[in-house]
Amino acid sequence: MNLIDKIFRRNKTPTIKLVDNRDFSALISDMYIPLDRNPDVQICVNRIADLVSNMTIYLMENTERGDRRIINELSRKIDIEPCQNMTRKNWVFKIVQDLLLNGDGNSIVHVSMTSDGYIKNLTPFSMNQVSYRYTDSDSYTILYNNQEYQSDEVLHFAINPDPENYF
Repeated sequence: MNLIDKIFRRNKTPTIKLVDNRDFSALISDMYIPLDRNPDVQICVNRIADLVSNMTIYLMENTERGDRRIINELSRKIDIEPCQNMTRKNWVFKIVQDLLLNGDGNSIVHVSMTSDGYIKNLTPFSMNQVSYRYTDSDSYTILYNNQEYQSDEVLHFAINPDPENYF
């Protein structure tokens, strides 16, 4: 008995299932592992997220003499303390993980404002609880925890924009 025969007799033979494109639950079988639970994929995504989250975020302005770095309260908020409940590194790490592991390549961050118009907090949403509702006016709203948010109340990062609904 050769090595291939031993492998196939010892392990289960994979099955092939034909399913409708919208019925992903039928793909789940004994041997199926979602990408976000595959250890090799997690290691790669975590490495990329770690590298990106170590980078400094510069707020830049285009001028006649070239680009100029802006140092003000907005740049401080984005690069130093975007979310009160997590470090900037963890904040960027979560966004990058969402972009790479989330099936549609999106990450949503809620913008909380103070009464005088300053950004108070930038809270990332858990993407498994986010859904989108497209409106008739070529826009959309975001549903999160049974609450509806307008598109101007969030930061929407998209790595794979939908060709039909590019927003």
